[in-house]
Amino acid sequence: MLPSQSFAVAAVGFIQQDLESLTAELDGRGVSLATGPPPCGPYVTYVNADEPEFKWTPGNAESVPRRIGMIVSSSLYSMSFIRLALEHGASVVHTSMRSAAVADVIVARSNGELLIPIGVASALANGIGPTRLLPGEVVVLRLLAEHRTVAAVASAAHYSERHVRRILQSLHLKAGTSDREEMMRLLNAAIGH
Repeated sequence: MLPSQSFAVAAVGFIQQDLESLTAELDGRGVSLATGPPPCGPYVTYVNADEPEFKWTPGNAESVPRRIGMIVSSSLYSMSFIRLALEHGASVVHTSMRSAAVADVIVARSNGELLIPIGVASALANGIGPTRLLPGEVVVLRLLAEHRTVAAVASAAHYSERHVRRILQSLHLKAGTSDREEMMRLLNAAIGH
C-alpha cells in the first residue's frame, strides 16, 4: 500500500530502537518518521499510549493543523479503549503488531481510511460479547484456566507464543475487558465451564 500524498509520521512516546524496523518499513514506502516536533507538512501522529508521560484521551485526537490522522499503539486492547479511539477517528494497533502491518495502518490513515483488526471488526459487527468462541480460543482458554504461562500454552497447543498472544487479544475483545481474570471468568461462563 502506497500513500496517495506526501506526508511524514510524528512518533510520540517511543524509544528509537523500538522504531527501527518501522522506520525501515516506512522508508521503503517513501514516508519519513520523526521523533521530534511535528513535521512542517502533512503528518500522521503515531502515539505510544503505554508511555507513562502520555495518557491518550479523546482530546488528543482533536483536529490539529496539518495532522491528517492519528494511530494509537497500546498493549491494553480492551473494546472500550478501541471504541473510544474509533469514535474520535483514531486507528488503534497493538504493541505486538508487525512493523509492516503498522506501516499499512499509517499509510491507510494518510489516505483517509481507517484499518481495524479483524477481531475488532468481528466484535463490532456481531455485538460485543463472548458468545462465539473459535476452537483455538477455547483451547487457549482451557489451558490458561490451568494457570499456564503464554509459553506453556503455546507449547501445549502447538502454537507460537505470538499466536497465543493474538488469541488472547481476541478473547479480551470478546469479553470486553483487559483484566485476564475477569476475561476468563466471563468466557468460561459463556462456554459453560
